Amino acid sequence: MAPKTGKAKPHKPKGDKKKKEEKVLPTVIEISIETPDELQVTVKGISTDTILDVRKLLGVHVETCHLTNFSLSHEVASPS
Repeated sequence: MAPKTGKAKPHKPKGDKKKKEEKVLPTVIEISIETPDELQVTVKGISTDTILDVRKLLGVHVETCHLTNFSLSHEVASPS
């Protein structure tokens, strides 16, 4: 019986291999929060966190779990 067509993987030439991209390891970052009652709270996250991940961090932290409205800003520390 002849093999069925369409089940074989297509042949890829060896020269078309994509270069492996350098992976950047996530680093620990500190996120400073200023609450409406002027309290400064710092939580730790990782550099690959998204906005939703930061909201989850704030939701499980005791001082910030009651907050429902957020205003986020990003500050980059300049190298000295």
